[in-house]
Amino acid sequence: MLFEAEFSKEIERQIAAKQANKDKSLVERLGLQTESVDRNARFAIAGDDESQTLMWRALMKDCAFYFDAPSIDQENKMRRTLQRKYDGLFNANWRPSLGTRRDLVTWACNQYNGSLLEKGQEEKQLVDCDNYQMLLREFGPDYNKIRGKMGHIRGLFD
Repeated sequence: MLFEAEFSKEIERQIAAKQANKDKSLVERLGLQTESVDRNARFAIAGDDESQTLMWRALMKDCAFYFDAPSIDQENKMRRTLQRKYDGLFNANWRPSLGTRRDLVTWACNQYNGSLLEKGQEEKQLVDCDNYQMLLREFGPDYNKIRGKMGHIRGLFD
Protein backbone atom coordinates (compact mmCIF):
# COMPACT_ATOMS: atom_id res chain seq x y z
CA MET A 1 0.00 0.00 0.00
CA LEU A 2 2.80 2.40 0.92
CA PHE A 3 4.70 1.50 -2.26
CA GLU A 4 1.65 2.15 -4.48
CA ALA A 5 1.09 5.57 -2.89
CA GLU A 6 4.75 6.52 -3.34
CA PHE A 7 4.72 5.19 -6.90
CA SER A 8 1.59 7.11 -7.94
CA LYS A 9 2.95 10.28 -6.27
CA GLU A 10 6.19 9.99 -8.26
CA ILE A 11 4.28 9.40 -11.53
CA GLU A 12 2.17 12.50 -10.93
CA ARG A 13 5.32 14.53 -10.19
CA GLN A 14 6.95 13.41 -13.45
CA ILE A 15 3.80 14.18 -15.47
CA ALA A 16 3.60 17.66 -13.93
CA ALA A 17 7.29 18.26 -14.76
CA LYS A 18 6.75 17.21 -18.36
CA GLN A 19 3.69 19.45 -18.69
CA ALA A 20 5.70 22.41 -17.36
CA ASN A 21 8.52 21.79 -19.88
CA LYS A 22 6.48 20.74 -22.93
CA ASP A 23 6.88 24.12 -24.67
CA LYS A 24 10.66 24.12 -24.27
CA SER A 25 13.04 22.47 -26.68
CA LEU A 26 15.58 19.91 -25.52
CA VAL A 27 18.37 22.47 -25.82
CA GLU A 28 16.49 24.89 -23.57
CA ARG A 29 15.71 22.17 -21.04
CA LEU A 30 19.37 21.18 -20.87
CA GLY A 31 20.46 24.82 -20.62
CA LEU A 32 22.75 24.73 -23.65
CA GLN A 33 23.53 27.69 -25.90
CA THR A 34 22.53 27.52 -29.55
CA GLU A 35 23.95 29.32 -32.53
CA SER A 36 21.75 30.22 -35.42
CA VAL A 37 23.13 28.56 -38.54
CA ASP A 38 22.08 29.50 -42.04
CA ARG A 39 21.96 26.08 -43.65
CA ASN A 40 21.85 27.46 -47.20
CA ALA A 41 24.98 29.54 -46.60
CA ARG A 42 27.00 26.43 -45.81
CA PHE A 43 26.99 25.44 -49.46
CA ALA A 44 27.13 28.87 -51.04
CA ILE A 45 29.70 29.29 -53.79
CA ALA A 46 31.89 32.36 -53.52
CA GLY A 47 31.63 34.69 -56.51
CA ASP A 48 28.25 33.37 -57.65
CA ASP A 49 25.91 35.77 -59.46
CA GLU A 50 22.30 36.61 -58.58
CA SER A 51 21.01 33.79 -60.81
CA GLN A 52 23.18 31.32 -58.85
CA THR A 53 24.75 30.06 -62.07
CA LEU A 54 27.70 28.39 -60.35
CA MET A 55 25.40 26.63 -57.89
CA TRP A 56 23.23 25.36 -60.76
CA ARG A 57 26.36 24.15 -62.59
CA ALA A 58 27.46 22.29 -59.45
CA LEU A 59 24.00 20.67 -59.29
CA MET A 60 24.22 19.64 -62.93
CA LYS A 61 27.68 18.16 -62.34
CA ASP A 62 26.47 16.15 -59.33
CA CYS A 63 23.53 14.89 -61.38
CA ALA A 64 25.74 13.99 -64.37
CA PHE A 65 27.97 11.86 -62.14
CA TYR A 66 24.93 9.88 -60.91
CA PHE A 67 24.55 6.20 -61.78
CA ASP A 68 22.80 4.88 -64.88
CA ALA A 69 21.13 2.11 -62.85
CA PRO A 70 21.32 3.17 -59.18
CA SER A 71 20.60 1.00 -56.19
CA ILE A 72 18.20 2.08 -53.45
CA ASP A 73 21.13 3.20 -51.27
CA GLN A 74 22.53 5.31 -54.12
CA GLU A 75 19.11 6.88 -54.68
CA ASN A 76 18.84 7.76 -50.99
CA LYS A 77 22.34 9.22 -50.97
CA MET A 78 21.55 11.42 -53.98
CA ARG A 79 18.26 12.53 -52.43
CA ARG A 80 20.10 13.57 -49.26
CA THR A 81 22.75 15.39 -51.31
CA LEU A 82 20.11 17.30 -53.26
CA GLN A 83 18.28 18.21 -50.10
CA ARG A 84 21.37 19.20 -48.14
CA LYS A 85 23.23 21.16 -50.81
CA TYR A 86 20.67 22.40 -53.30
CA ASP A 87 17.36 22.72 -51.45
CA GLY A 88 17.52 26.52 -51.69
CA LEU A 89 17.48 26.38 -55.49
CA PHE A 90 14.13 24.66 -55.85
CA ASN A 91 10.52 25.60 -55.24
CA ALA A 92 8.77 24.25 -52.15
CA ASN A 93 7.51 21.03 -53.77
CA TRP A 94 10.36 19.48 -55.71
CA ARG A 95 10.53 15.81 -56.48
CA PRO A 96 13.42 14.55 -58.61
CA SER A 97 13.24 11.45 -60.72
CA LEU A 98 16.07 9.26 -59.39
CA GLY A 99 15.48 6.18 -61.56
CA THR A 100 18.35 6.81 -63.98
CA ARG A 101 21.03 9.40 -64.66
CA ARG A 102 19.19 10.56 -67.77
CA ASP A 103 16.02 11.25 -65.75
CA LEU A 104 17.91 13.14 -63.05
CA VAL A 105 19.97 15.26 -65.45
CA THR A 106 16.89 16.13 -67.50
CA TRP A 107 14.93 17.02 -64.35
CA ALA A 108 17.76 19.25 -63.04
CA CYS A 109 18.09 20.95 -66.43
CA ASN A 110 14.36 21.67 -66.56
CA GLN A 111 14.50 23.07 -63.01
CA TYR A 112 17.36 25.36 -64.07
CA ASN A 113 15.44 26.56 -67.12
CA GLY A 114 12.38 27.19 -64.94
CA SER A 115 14.41 29.32 -62.56
CA LEU A 116 15.85 31.30 -65.48
CA LEU A 117 12.36 31.95 -66.83
CA GLU A 118 11.18 33.12 -63.40
CA LYS A 119 14.05 35.61 -63.32
CA GLY A 120 13.08 37.01 -66.71
CA GLN A 121 15.66 35.42 -69.01
CA GLU A 122 14.90 35.09 -72.71
CA GLU A 123 14.13 31.67 -74.16
CA LYS A 124 17.22 31.71 -76.37
CA GLN A 125 19.40 31.74 -73.22
CA LEU A 126 17.88 28.51 -71.89
CA VAL A 127 19.73 25.20 -71.87
CA ASP A 128 18.66 22.51 -74.35
CA CYS A 129 17.46 19.80 -71.97
CA ASP A 130 16.53 17.39 -74.77
CA ASN A 131 20.17 17.02 -75.86
CA TYR A 132 21.28 14.52 -73.22
CA GLN A 133 24.67 13.78 -74.81
CA MET A 134 25.59 17.48 -74.82
CA LEU A 135 24.67 17.74 -71.13
CA LEU A 136 26.87 14.73 -70.34
CA ARG A 137 29.78 16.13 -72.35
CA GLU A 138 29.54 19.45 -70.53
CA PHE A 139 28.89 18.29 -66.97
CA GLY A 140 29.63 14.57 -66.83
CA PRO A 141 32.74 12.44 -66.50
CA ASP A 142 35.42 12.62 -69.19
CA TYR A 143 35.75 9.05 -70.42
CA ASN A 144 38.54 9.99 -72.83
CA LYS A 145 40.93 10.31 -69.87
CA ILE A 146 40.44 6.67 -68.90
CA ARG A 147 40.09 5.25 -72.41
CA GLY A 148 43.82 4.43 -72.62
CA LYS A 149 43.82 2.70 -69.27
CA MET A 150 40.58 0.79 -69.74
CA GLY A 151 40.71 0.18 -73.50
CA HIS A 152 41.31 -3.52 -73.06
CA ILE A 153 37.80 -4.01 -71.69
CA ARG A 154 35.75 -4.88 -74.73
CA GLY A 155 32.56 -2.93 -75.28
CA LEU A 156 33.17 -0.35 -72.59
CA PHE A 157 33.27 2.62 -74.96
CA ASP A 158 31.08 1.33 -77.80
